Order: sequence, then structure tokens, then C-alpha cells
Amino acid sequence: MMSGWLFKTITLRHNRVHQFGRFPFANRFSGMARQSLSIDFPEEQGTRYQPLVFVALAMATGVVADRLLPLSIPFWTIALVISAGLWSYSFRRRNSFFSLLTSLLAIACLGAGWHNVNWHRIPVNDIYRYGELVARPVFLHGTIETNPNWVVQGDPKDVLGNASETRTRFTYSANAIRNGGELVPVSGRIEVFVNGELHGFVAGDRVSIAGNFSRINSPGNPGSFDFRNHFRGQGIDCWMSVTNVEAITLLNESKSTFYSTGGRLKANLNGLIWQYVSPQQAGLASAMLLGNRDQLDFEGHEQFMVTGTVHLLSISGLHVAILAGMFLALGRTGLVPRGIGLLATAAFVVGYAWLVEFRPPVVRAGILICLYCYCKWVGRESFSFNSLAFAALIVMVQNPSELFSSGTQLSFLAVGSLIFGRQWMVWPTSDDPIDVLIARSRPWYIKFAASFGRSIFTSLMVSTVIWAFAFPLVAARFHLASPIGLIVNPLVLLPVTVALVSGFMVLIFGGWLPPVAILAGKICDLSLGFLTSIIEMGESVPWGYVWTFGPTPGALLIFYTVLIGLFALRPDGIPLKPAAALFLVWLVAACWIPSLIDQYQDRHRTTLICTMVDVGHGNCVLLELPGGKNILYDCGSIGSLRNAARNASGVFWNRRIKRLDAVIISHADSDHFNGLPEISRKFAIDRIIVSNKMLARQNRTDVAWLLRAFDENAIVSESVSAGDELVFHNDVTMQVIGPADNMETKSDNEESIVLVIQFAGRRILLTADIEGTPLDALFESVNPSAFDLAMVPHHGSVNSRPDEFLEWARPGLAVVSCRRSVNEGVGKNLPADKAAATQVLHTGRDGAVRFTIDVDGSTTVESFRHNPW
Repeated sequence: MMSGWLFKTITLRHNRVHQFGRFPFANRFSGMARQSLSIDFPEEQGTRYQPLVFVALAMATGVVADRLLPLSIPFWTIALVISAGLWSYSFRRRNSFFSLLTSLLAIACLGAGWHNVNWHRIPVNDIYRYGELVARPVFLHGTIETNPNWVVQGDPKDVLGNASETRTRFTYSANAIRNGGELVPVSGRIEVFVNGELHGFVAGDRVSIAGNFSRINSPGNPGSFDFRNHFRGQGIDCWMSVTNVEAITLLNESKSTFYSTGGRLKANLNGLIWQYVSPQQAGLASAMLLGNRDQLDFEGHEQFMVTGTVHLLSISGLHVAILAGMFLALGRTGLVPRGIGLLATAAFVVGYAWLVEFRPPVVRAGILICLYCYCKWVGRESFSFNSLAFAALIVMVQNPSELFSSGTQLSFLAVGSLIFGRQWMVWPTSDDPIDVLIARSRPWYIKFAASFGRSIFTSLMVSTVIWAFAFPLVAARFHLASPIGLIVNPLVLLPVTVALVSGFMVLIFGGWLPPVAILAGKICDLSLGFLTSIIEMGESVPWGYVWTFGPTPGALLIFYTVLIGLFALRPDGIPLKPAAALFLVWLVAACWIPSLIDQYQDRHRTTLICTMVDVGHGNCVLLELPGGKNILYDCGSIGSLRNAARNASGVFWNRRIKRLDAVIISHADSDHFNGLPEISRKFAIDRIIVSNKMLARQNRTDVAWLLRAFDENAIVSESVSAGDELVFHNDVTMQVIGPADNMETKSDNEESIVLVIQFAGRRILLTADIEGTPLDALFESVNPSAFDLAMVPHHGSVNSRPDEFLEWARPGLAVVSCRRSVNEGVGKNLPADKAAATQVLHTGRDGAVRFTIDVDGSTTVESFRHNPW
């Protein structure tokens, strides 16, 4: 019975053939083709008539299979030919079930092959083949593909309050590379970052660039964002850093091409936004109207993230729907014929998608709105999973890698959840004629109150349904749960609508009718101010959001597999109570029970794990002690307040750590502590340990900034000095070797806290940036025999005499915590016998390093880039 129903659903063998309304050319197609291209369904079929859902699922399955399996184009081509042959055979034999399976298999092979072409294929002359993981200077000729956008730094100010330099970012299509004395033709795309604001260039300009060029490396830590796969999905495998704008020279101005015209128009429109909207809100307006999220500062982005409203910062279906609603409203006024209004709406969304470079959420929304206009024109039902599946097919044809993008997944998930749960969002009413008559006879204010209440109920239910369906994905990818978003999202709908409409008026009238643009800009500014006020209030609500390691990959797979199955097999949806019960059962099984298991395993942990996190040029060490306690030794990175925090957070989420029993700050250099304020906002910290010498500097600007952040999070600080012992577990000895209070020091580095950790007969030495006289004192005061793990002082700098240190310490494993291509020669000058006894790893090159000591004294060494965990 089920196979017969599926066959009828996919192959659409029905008695009545639905026509394409006003389009006579559709009658030329066969009945099956007509039905397959018809996005919605005949009335007698109900919402179960969803053929393209299974087609989209089959193609998505093929894309995922090619991403996971190392197979080639010939393999998928042969599989496609075999599948097509089996389908032809089964179709002639009228074997409906086997015909269904082989047709879906053929579609899956087609999707896999298309993904393989886009993901794995690298042309012979691709610029990628000239790149290395270590940046090197190159000179290129090529064309600017996307408008250069200046980027508001993620860290607007450093710990001393100094403003960071503005950067510019754009995508570049390389045509030639200088190799020796000649230009060699190449192809391929590059992401370019320029120090400073780049003006006078638009998409389509042919330019030469001199800068440091490298391949995009894989992540160095578990849980870190994978920039390599992110850019690879856009056809970009390399990036380039340009030190100043003078290194970019215009060769030829852009010609009037499809993309260059859009780029120039977008640049002009962005200028109008910054002209007519106040500087405080212009970045937000540019993000919402033109998708320029780079022009929004980190604090603003973070507020939208934690309140569950980050979707407002990127052009999504909501934005397109609101703007398209303006054109639909014009059609309903009677000023223009209804058909012209629908045609204008469709033309607008297509033009808007072109303007914002056909971003997947806009493509999806544009397809749905165009289908809506068509269905309204011919008098058919508008939205269904069938139309959503059609949009998904278009997105996968455009770029199959978008299937793995969180933004695309959340975009389709939001629309799918609204279609699936539409019956839950309607206030139950009685169809009894007497009840209807009583309702009509009530006073106007009661009718108004009832109507207003139904609107509030619908808004809250819409927000709740989208939040519940997206919660597992958001918690797993962004480690954030924002229940406050259930309330904030309905509240911001009105100011968002006003801001978008008024902002669009600025874009329309800014170039030729300034008075109207000025008024519209003021309205946009006020509405965005109101919007940010609501967001700030939502952020301040206690327990409005929580940071979490989220569900496990297995639990996430189960949730969305069941959900997609329900979408496909039960498009009418299911009753609310069973759906809520299933969701609660999943929450208990996927979140609460694993948390209890983690707590039990931590309490019974018998190993000591030391992880040197890859934070670039900086320092961050996580100590997981027996019995479940977690200690952090430093967390900072040069040049960025948040780079270290993000990398360390990824390691914590991967290890399912929510609490740090102590944080030890070695000394008062920002590249050892500037990530800690953000860590303190995301994770519980019991206490902070610093040296007496660092505490004596608490009036210094950077140290005061750090201690103030701890005070805001009610974290207690304590100080130590040489000779003190830190006790966290009876079997672990943690001795403070330096700095001594009576020792004169010349720099912060000389005041570094040096720790010797002993467990199960093994010893670990953590040195931070020790150098000078304290380093000499270390050589004389500590017995170096049998150091199993040693941190090379000062990131391997020559000031800390790394080769002399290694000859003294004689560690089995030495780790240099530094960015790639810097200080990678540590240990290469050691005598052959000592070099053979010491393994030297470099976090920038090898990724995070994990050193595990078992209770019996056995050890294990893992580097993330060589052996991911």
C-alpha cells in the first residue's frame, strides 16, 4: 500500500490532467511532465500531492553522499547510466515500485556528480596550484568580482582603547600570475583582505594586486569554524592579504556587464544609506537592505545573535517578503491592474536578487514569491512543500555546496516549519452557527480585543514553531539557546517593517528627490533605534539566553531525519500535542540525559589531559584533571580580542566543558589574556589566579580592563608567587616556580608564572613568556630530568633561547605556541641524539596538541591537523 502511494505521489499517474492556466504551451507536455512542473496540486489531491519533495530529497542525498564519500565523476556517471537503464527497464515492465526507486537513484547520482564537479574539480591552471599554506608574496592580474566592502573590525578597539585599522574585503578572479619575469595565465577565485579603506573600485574592474598569498588552511582546533570548507563552497580555495591600498592598481575600468552594473549600483545605493541614515544606524541599515554585514560592528552583531534575531542582519525571506509586500499592496489599491501589480512584484524580487548577488536565502524567497504571484494570477493555492522543494532544487543547481550552509539550512527550515505547523498557529474557533451569531453581535471593542488577541497568539506561535524547529541546529552550530527570541521576534516585526520600507524609499529617492530621502532616512533611523532598544532589552533579561555545547551529532541527525520524514510523508502536519510531546522527549534524550552522563564521566575521569590550543601568536592551555576539574592557563592572541576566545571555546564545546574551576593568567601581556573576558561571558569560572607582580599592576590600563571584566561577572581573583602550590586533586601536584616576589624584573615577560605539574610519575612544564634573569634562575632551580611535556618559552622567540631551553629541559615533547611560519625552526639546531629524543610540535603548523597521561603513567600525543579528534 505504501509503495503504491509513493509511486502515485512521485509519478503522478492521475485521471485528471491539470492545465497551466493561461499558458497554452504547457499543453504540449505529456501528462506526467505537466504534473511534475506544476508546483502546487489539484484540489482533490490535497496537500499530499508533493512530487518535488522527493525529487529534492533524492538530489540532496546525492550531494551529501559525494561530500562524504571520496568517489569520482566517472563513478557517478556510470551509476547514473545504470540507474537510468534500470528505470527504463522497470518502466516498460510496469514495475511501479522499482521504477520509483531507480528514478530517485538516478536523480541522486545526478546531484552527486554535479556536486563533484563543483567541489572536487580543480582546473590545471587554477591559482590554487600556485599557493602554499605559508603565505608568500605574489603579483596578480585579474578582475574584481564583488564590490569591495570596508569591514568594521570585529575588535573595534584593543585593550588599551586604541582604534583598530579598517579593512576592505572583496572576491577577486585571477587571470595571470607573475612567475619570474613573465605573466602566466591562471584561473580561480581569491578572497582579498586589504588594510585600509579601498575607494574608487567596483565589481568588474580589472586590477593588478601585490600581496601575500596562501591557501586557506584547515581549522587548527576541534570545534573551530572551518573557513576552508566555507570558502571552498563558494569556489574559493585561497586568500590574499594586502598591506595597503596602494598595492592595488587599476588596469581597466569595468565594462557594462550583468554583474559589474549590479556592483556599481549597489555601491551607489550603499553610499545613499550612509548619506541619509545616521552613522549609528547606517551599518545596520546597510546589512538589512543590501546584505553588507561587514559594516556592522561586533557588539551589534553579538546582541542580535544572543537574542535569536541574527537573521535580521542578513537579507532573508522576511526582508524580501516585506519589500515585495509593498508592490503587492500597490496592486490592491486599484491604482494599477492586479496582473500588473503581480508582475511588478515578481520583477522586483528578481532584480533584488540580482542586486544582492543571488544569495541563497534571497533566491529561495524570490522563487517562492514568484510562484505566489503566478498562483494568484491563475487562481491556484500558493505555498506548499512542493514549491519549497522547487526552490531547494534551484539553489542546489546554482551551488550544491549551499546545502551545507547553516544560513541556507535555517532559511528553508523556517519556511518548512511554518507550512508544516500552520494548523497550530490559528486560534481555535467554533463553527457552530449560534456561536458565530453571538460573536457577531458583540460590541466593537470586544471584537477588536478578540482580533488583537488572535494576532498576538499567531505571532507567538509563529515565533515558537520556528524557534523549536531551529533550536537543535542553532544549539549545535552556534552553541546558543535563546528563549528570549520567542518574545523579541514578534516585537521587532513592526520596526523591522518600517525600517525596510523607509530604507527602500531612501534607495529609490536618494538620487533624485532629496527631501523625500531625508524624511525616509529619519524614519528609518528612528525605527532602527527602536529596534536596537528592543534588542538591548532582550539581551539584558536574566536567562534570556544560555551558552551550551548543544546536542550530539547523532541526536541532531535523528531529530532532522524524523522531521524531514514528517515533512515528506505528512505534509498536512500532525496535531500540536503529539508534536510537542515528541519534541520534549527528544530534549530529554538528547540534552538532559547526555549532560548527566558527561557529569558522571567527568567525576570518574582518571586521566590528565593537557591541550595546547592553536590561537595563533598567543597562548592557551587547557588542563583536564582527574576527578573532573578543568584549569585554563592563559587565553589570548596578538592582534585580536576574540580570536583566542573563539578557538578556546571550540575546544571547550568539543570536550563538553561548561565550567572552569580556575583560570591562571601567567603575566600581563595581552596576547595571554585578551580572550578571557569573552570566555567569562560564555563559561562559568570559579576563580582567577594571577601573580602578585601582576596584581600590583592593577592600575595599568590593560590590567584594569581585564579585572573589570572579571568583576562584572562576579569572579573572585587571588594571587600566587614562587613556592606556592595549587591543589585541585590529591594525585596532581601543581607547583608555582616563578615569579619570586623579591626578584627584580625588567618586563612583563620576566614575571611569567611558571608551573610544574606532576601526575602518575610524569611532569609537565608551562613557561609562558619567561626570559632574562628568571629564565636563568629556572635553569638553576628546577631538576629538568624527565620533563615529558614542555612549553617552549615566549612562542619560540630567540629572546628565550629555545635551543638552550630544550637542551636543559630534555622534554619528550616540546610545543611552540605561535602562528604558522613563525619560529618553526625551533629544535632543528639540537645535536642529533637530543633532537631524536625530543618531538617538537608547532600549534600554527600542527594545530592543537593534546597530551594525555593515563593513571598508569602511559602517555599519548595527538596533533589536530594530523590526527583530528
